[in-house]
Amino acid sequence: MFLLDSQMLKVSTPTALILSAPLWIWFPHNSSASAMSLVRNGSFETGDFSGWTKTGNITLVSVPAASDGSLSAAFSFGNRPNNGILSQSLTTIVGQAYELSFDLGINGGNANFVDQFLGVEVIGSNSLVSEVLRAPKPPFGFQFPPSVFNFVADSATTLLRFSDESLVSFNVDIQLDNVSVLQTDPDPDPDPDPAPVPTPATLPGLIGMGVAAFKKRKQENA
Repeated sequence: MFLLDSQMLKVSTPTALILSAPLWIWFPHNSSASAMSLVRNGSFETGDFSGWTKTGNITLVSVPAASDGSLSAAFSFGNRPNNGILSQSLTTIVGQAYELSFDLGINGGNANFVDQFLGVEVIGSNSLVSEVLRAPKPPFGFQFPPSVFNFVADSATTLLRFSDESLVSFNVDIQLDNVSVLQTDPDPDPDPDPAPVPTPATLPGLIGMGVAAFKKRKQENA
């Protein structure tokens, strides 16, 4: 009989005990979560800002190519003032760890010469993430480098907020795409205790139990 116990498979028949020590087979544990993103319309592929609350100057664009799908959100597009804000309320679990990821780019004739900044906030009962990122200047044309932040929710509702913090909008835009928030393992143990392995001192007893069980069954069948 095979007994599946968590990540272990143990062969525990009496016959196996007679022939050899118990056999333990280790199955690697996959600790990554498979939950879907909490962010609605994170790549803006609906063709609008469904799921988001938008204020200020933010436009969906298809050129240059988005990092995920065909559309991305361009802040201050068309040389308009840098006042765009995108936000979304997420349903979260208190104490659960999450990973926020998104692709941040810069576009325009001044992309290599003018700094552009995007504010990133995650707010629950307290401020969980609060950063201002400088969009990386592309060495060869437009690019969408990824950014990743980790946080632990402290509220059932968590606000995700992006804001244009740039000072210049002439011929340069920040672009945002592929926004995602996924559950992760809450601080998994990097060095878990090894599984118990029978020591030589315990093997005689185990073998003796197997022999006794085998003899009893043989007598019953006689």
